[in-house]
Amino acid sequence: MPLEIRQWIRGGDEPEGEKIVAENFQRIIDTRKVSRGIGELVYRFGEMSFSREVAHPIFQIDNLPPSMDSLGPFGKVVERVIDSVWDHVVRQVTYILHYKQNVVELKHSVKDLRLEKERIDHQRDAAEKNLHNIEGKVTEWVQQVSEFESTVEEFENDEGHKRARSPNCYVFSYLRNRHRLGRQAKKMAVDVKKLKDESPKFDEVAYRQNVTSNDATLSNAGFVEFGSTKSTMEKVMRHLEDSSVRMIGLYGPGGVGKTTLIKEIARKAKDNKLFDRVARVEITANPNPQKIQEEIAYVLGLRLEGEGQNVRADCLRRRLKREKGNILLILDDLWDKLDLNKLGIPLDDDQDDDLSNNNKDYDKDRKVLKKEKILHDHKGCKLLLISRNRKVLHEEMDVKSIFCLKELDEKDALMLFQKVAKIPNEMSVSKQEIVKKYCAGLPMAIVTVARALRNKSESVWEATLEQLKKQELVGVQTSMDISVKMSYDHLENDEMKSILLVCAQMGHQALIMDLVKYCFGLGILEGVYSIREAREKIDRSIQMLKDSGLVLDGSSNIHFNMHDLVRDAALSIAHKDRNVFTLRNGKLDYWPELERFTSISVCDTDIIDGLPRVISCSQLQFFQINTIDPSLQIPDSFFGEMKNLRVLILTGFHLLNLPSSIEFLLQLRMLCLERCTLPDDLSKVGELKKIRILSFSGSQLKKLPPELRELDKLQLLDISDCSKLEIIPPNIISSLTRLEELYIRKSLIKMLVEVETNKVQDLFLSELKSLHELKVVDLSIPCASDLPNHLFFDKLKDYKIVIGDLEMFSVEDFRMPSKYESFRVLALQLKDNTNIHSLKGIKLLFKTVQILLLGKVDGVQNVVNELNTEGFPDLKHLFITNNNDIKYVTSTELSNCVNVFFPNLESLCLYNLRSLEMICYGPITVASFTKLKTIKVESCYHLKNLFLLYVDKFLTSPEMYEICECKSEMDKFLASLETIEVSECKSLKEILQIPEDYGKIEFLELSTLTLQSLPSFTSFYTKVGAQKTSVQRDKAPPLFGELVVIPNLESLNLSLKKLKSLIISECPNMKKILETEGNSGNKVCIFPKLEEFQLSKMNSLTDMWQTKVSVDSFSSLISVHIVECNKLDKIFPSHMEGWFESLENLKVSDCKSVEVIFEIKDSQEIDPSGGIDTNLQLILLEYLPKLKQLWSKDPEGILNFKTLRTVDVKHCDELRNLFPASVAKDFPKLERMSALFCGKMVGIVASEDASETNKDRLVFPELTCMKLYYLSNIKSFYEGRHPIKCPKLKELTVVGCHKLKIFSTETSKTTNEGHKFVLSAEKVFPKLEYLEIDMEEAQRWLSLNYQMHRLKEFHLSSVESVHLLYQFLYRMPNLENLYLTEDHREVLVPTANSAPQQILGTVIQLKQLFLYWSDVKDLGFERDQVLQRLELLSLQGCQQLCNLAPPAVSLAYLTSLELNYCPGLKNLMASSTAQSMVQLKTMKVIYCGEVEQIVTNEGSEEMKIVFGKLITIELALLNKLASFCSCNNCKFEFPTLEILIIRECPKMKTFTEGSSTTPKLESIFGVEGEEKSKWQWEGDLNATVQKVFNDKLTFITYTQEGLFLRAHNEFIIKEVWLGTHSVQQNSFRRLKSLNAWGWTTLVHVIPSHLLSCFQNLEILTVKSCSSAQVIFNINDENRKASGISRLKKLALYDLPKLEHVWDKDPEGVIDLQMLNYEC
Repeated sequence: MPLEIRQWIRGGDEPEGEKIVAENFQRIIDTRKVSRGIGELVYRFGEMSFSREVAHPIFQIDNLPPSMDSLGPFGKVVERVIDSVWDHVVRQVTYILHYKQNVVELKHSVKDLRLEKERIDHQRDAAEKNLHNIEGKVTEWVQQVSEFESTVEEFENDEGHKRARSPNCYVFSYLRNRHRLGRQAKKMAVDVKKLKDESPKFDEVAYRQNVTSNDATLSNAGFVEFGSTKSTMEKVMRHLEDSSVRMIGLYGPGGVGKTTLIKEIARKAKDNKLFDRVARVEITANPNPQKIQEEIAYVLGLRLEGEGQNVRADCLRRRLKREKGNILLILDDLWDKLDLNKLGIPLDDDQDDDLSNNNKDYDKDRKVLKKEKILHDHKGCKLLLISRNRKVLHEEMDVKSIFCLKELDEKDALMLFQKVAKIPNEMSVSKQEIVKKYCAGLPMAIVTVARALRNKSESVWEATLEQLKKQELVGVQTSMDISVKMSYDHLENDEMKSILLVCAQMGHQALIMDLVKYCFGLGILEGVYSIREAREKIDRSIQMLKDSGLVLDGSSNIHFNMHDLVRDAALSIAHKDRNVFTLRNGKLDYWPELERFTSISVCDTDIIDGLPRVISCSQLQFFQINTIDPSLQIPDSFFGEMKNLRVLILTGFHLLNLPSSIEFLLQLRMLCLERCTLPDDLSKVGELKKIRILSFSGSQLKKLPPELRELDKLQLLDISDCSKLEIIPPNIISSLTRLEELYIRKSLIKMLVEVETNKVQDLFLSELKSLHELKVVDLSIPCASDLPNHLFFDKLKDYKIVIGDLEMFSVEDFRMPSKYESFRVLALQLKDNTNIHSLKGIKLLFKTVQILLLGKVDGVQNVVNELNTEGFPDLKHLFITNNNDIKYVTSTELSNCVNVFFPNLESLCLYNLRSLEMICYGPITVASFTKLKTIKVESCYHLKNLFLLYVDKFLTSPEMYEICECKSEMDKFLASLETIEVSECKSLKEILQIPEDYGKIEFLELSTLTLQSLPSFTSFYTKVGAQKTSVQRDKAPPLFGELVVIPNLESLNLSLKKLKSLIISECPNMKKILETEGNSGNKVCIFPKLEEFQLSKMNSLTDMWQTKVSVDSFSSLISVHIVECNKLDKIFPSHMEGWFESLENLKVSDCKSVEVIFEIKDSQEIDPSGGIDTNLQLILLEYLPKLKQLWSKDPEGILNFKTLRTVDVKHCDELRNLFPASVAKDFPKLERMSALFCGKMVGIVASEDASETNKDRLVFPELTCMKLYYLSNIKSFYEGRHPIKCPKLKELTVVGCHKLKIFSTETSKTTNEGHKFVLSAEKVFPKLEYLEIDMEEAQRWLSLNYQMHRLKEFHLSSVESVHLLYQFLYRMPNLENLYLTEDHREVLVPTANSAPQQILGTVIQLKQLFLYWSDVKDLGFERDQVLQRLELLSLQGCQQLCNLAPPAVSLAYLTSLELNYCPGLKNLMASSTAQSMVQLKTMKVIYCGEVEQIVTNEGSEEMKIVFGKLITIELALLNKLASFCSCNNCKFEFPTLEILIIRECPKMKTFTEGSSTTPKLESIFGVEGEEKSKWQWEGDLNATVQKVFNDKLTFITYTQEGLFLRAHNEFIIKEVWLGTHSVQQNSFRRLKSLNAWGWTTLVHVIPSHLLSCFQNLEILTVKSCSSAQVIFNINDENRKASGISRLKKLALYDLPKLEHVWDKDPEGVIDLQMLNYEC
């Protein structure tokens, strides 16, 4: 044997030896003389030993047999046989030779797969953070990857590797192991690729259940339909149904009833299923963008937490584009043009320019940038705009479909008036004259007058008429002025009139409590001396004003509202009669003469010239200024002439000093300094001795002035949300003996946590016992030990008390009520082993509490028996979370328990109760739980069922009671339930246990049932015999049996007749959903009201539907969503008929066995007239590997699908066609069609029989979007019927369809081959607005001489030549957005020498440029002035780019700059370029690891750079960034900067070396829009950045739910993990996922001092930590504190020194019940 080969076999110079063997082997292959070659190969490998004495080479090439020609006529046959054998042998030998290569390739592939898994984990965490539900497919994929990683681990640890690399035995063992492992590695690499290809994309990770409307804004009680308005309603409804109409306008005079009408239209549209979500927003004359965005976001279920309008707009825009269903946005009361784009409402030509999303949607395997999502490409939500002025709609908003709502005709007006005024007989002449002449047909005026004169005598009517006639002579008044003045005059007293005028000054959706404070402060409430009396009187007054039609319901029960016309009329009265001056949302250019005014209110107004030195206004009683200008200052003498002032409200001021003139306000009763920055010296407040109400809410102050002790008349004190409050001097609170209401929410944290000794603070809380008049308390206390034992709150009328850290509760359904909501609320989280029974004052609250949240309460096993034996008589909502001790919510086994418990409970939510065994142990009496509507249970691992419908044996005395039925009591309990949600309860087997002879179970109100992640769950109920043993069944029970679903067949009543939503997930043992027993052949009605049906991860389920159901069953079904039900072979069997007329949306994904969606049997009757009409509008099919066809046969004459609007299929490997011919021919409403990654698809429409004579071309009259992605075998759209007609096609995507000819070329025209092409370029090109195509396809039709004048957006991949690119752009003169992907050019703009002038004949109008994964080195801004006019530039993965632009290049038009993963960049731009960016609004620089500074100064002179419009800056993952600009001679001004995001920039010590001014910036975020990630503001930008640099823990621990730490996080490792930095117990309280990778110095991954910090940790991944010996370091001290209780996944990789997962028994420290692990 040659020496080189022996070395290779023995593991010496392996590559060289392998090369020699491969060369010799190839020589054998090349000779084709194989017979002896094979024999020699087998012989030598089989017999050769590894001894040094072997002298023969492995391969001998000489003496091979002669040619096959010598075998005569059998030669060719023998040669074919040998070739076949040879191919197999070559493949097997290749496994041996390429063993090492296969193993290395597998290792690299597995590494990529793990990175992909980390990406999915991060997206999943982010989705959960935003309250989204994770798709079942994601969990399944992650589980598959985890299982595969275990297989890889076994492969890597296989002992055969040693024999395959370092043999010490015979060659047979060596070869066998190399063959086995090489073959296994090769096949595993294929599996890795498959898993990576199947990884969920960004838009496939999560979803969220719907909030479909804001009911408060759409409530419309008492709507009356009139003949004169009916036609307008019908016209609007028709246009809402028309998919081609985007915006609809409705206008009419104020008070004509536009809002009332559109509320009714919205209700009808929603009831008729036209829209899935309806949002109505009041715009008003002075729009509040934040409020508009928040109200729309609420209906979408989106949380907007950012402070910048642009940030919120971007978030809202992306959310609207992802919306699955139809959305109706009603923008009510437009007064002027509204910029929808700034609000985040996408227009038709809007595109999602979010950089991060594009990054996540990039599929590197297929080289595809998926700009738009598979199903939900943005079609635009439908807008209904309401205004008084047609011009606003037509000219300003460009609405085409506009309708006018006119006044009521005389007949309808009289009818409405008579109804509201409750006039039983014919109206008198005077009454009719009032209606006809002074109400002008306006419903608002009619209702207002009718209510004012209701029940009045005839003489009053006549006197009113005479008064109106006199007013008519005085001057011109509108009908609303007249009606409001009439109502005002008929209010019962001056007090009511004064209250109305105060209401008019307060703006939209005002707080009722603010009205209470204003009126009490002004002293206009006669005979009222307490805040409680004022509350009651205002409540009565508001109701009276509502009855008069002057005040409307607000958005909640703590708000009220007024119609604009009523408010304007009331303000007019206030101005004339009471000398009131009010200005909101305007500009105050000069101050009018104010001497005569009694009230001045200036809110959200730009005060151009500032405040005057003094206001001489001796009669002034009410003064309010609400500003957003931090520079506005109050002159020292400002208040000197306001000696009669009673109410002073200052909001938003930054006060350096409190004006000394405030001491003259000796009559002041109410002082509010809210959301202000206040000076340390507030001593002058102590001189205002008549103050009843004092509020510092939301202000920045460090201590309360001791002088507050002098305010002995104070009745309400509000210091809530004063986060910097550190000191409350002693004896202040105890001195306020008349105090009735105290608000201290979120203001004691700094005092009680950060101060070393809390003796003074404890004294402060002790002082509360002296407040005998106290009725309302809103209090947050970080720890129960801070609460004095002798403090009792049980006499309070209202309270909201939080003891412990509210964020630690982690209960999404729990919402702390507003401080002004009238609830008694207690949230309790005890730590430090505090005994609840020692807190007697708290235990007394259990009797009166209405909302209770219980966290950790040590030692309590039974809530009722141990906390309140009276059964919580007032409790309405109970939340229990993260408790390890509670076994029962209630039990009747103890004699001291009352017979009635929770009589008023409406909702019960139980989360993560590890010891809970039963909710109710014992009998449920007739009055218990009778009002319960909602039950939600999650992560209660020992719970086996929710309720037992029988009385267990229990002891109340020495004698034993027998089991007895309590059916009537239980029936009343079940009858009230509306929602049941149960998830992640691994022991739960059923919802109910019932006696064998119980009878029917009726849920009369149940509308939502959700069952998820219940591995032991089998059925909704099980029966138990007399001895409480389960009744055995011959087969697995269905979800619903005959007792729950189908009652007595004679009555045919459905027990769950109101169920609207059914969601079942992760119940692996369930085989059937429905079953009837003993019903012979009769068909019964099931779920007639069910609208939503979702199944996921039901891997034993074989049948979704009941086989014997009537056609009325499922007749309301709107949405069906099936995910990962791997034993289903069809979705709609032929016997299922109930869905035909109602089903709109169908989504099926990840079902491995589904072969057909709609089963059509040959026996089904064919209707010559066309068959049954279905209402199906959307079909989405994803990852169905066995799906062969959507319809089992052509449904012609049986079913038609004329309403279908969207069809999307993806990764259906066996699908050959999308539509049968008959279906494709009748698609009048189809708007969108997409087919992606269907490798066997040969055509979109199946070909008909050859006998078919009708060769008409297909027409899709409404098709606007067609997407064909990677259909490698598609050859035609519809064979023989090309080209198809799509007259409205606007968006076209064709990528990776190399066999399909899309557009005809010049050659095809001359050769009569036009019929082979799908589309006519001549007809399609002029209408296209969006085109996505690859270079290969584009070059086919480059020769076509067609312009694309409407094309706005163009996506092109794999561009090789800059000249070809410009040839495309020349055809698109109006192109605005250009996306280039996989761009292999080094320059973007050709140089002057290489750019022929003719290709630049058209001036390019680009506004937005996106480059993804480009090799470009030079953007060429200096060579093309057109590029300098770009408005948006987005670069991602441009690894060769070193500089954005050379100095002196101007980017004056740029509004958005986004850079992501451009590792070649070091400095972003020169100072001269930065100076030119006067329009820039957004700058994002992410993951550009070499960037050291953003702006560089190319000169030495001083320079001022002003980013005048910049709102948002995001700097993230910039490891070398030292500062925004390191030149101290550059001064920066950011006058509009609102959002600054800095994340993981470890070297950033200061923001700029020179000065920087940011007047609007008050916080820095670690995560965009995440309030909890705010950094503490230190007065200016540089000081804040410096503080964070010095204390990096500020960001790392408090901001993220997912933390990814690598070896370069030196500070965290050294200061936190190694214990030299003090860590508070709640430092990591929000952390759910921790990934530790490459920590070479760690011995203990989670050291003992950090165990108590990870209470919410769910996922821990540890990888490549070479020194790690223990994962969890546990000592005895840990057992005294709460530890890790929610750990679900532990993944350990490449830990060579690992000895223990935990070095001591983890019981009591780490809960393992949820844990899955990977090693």
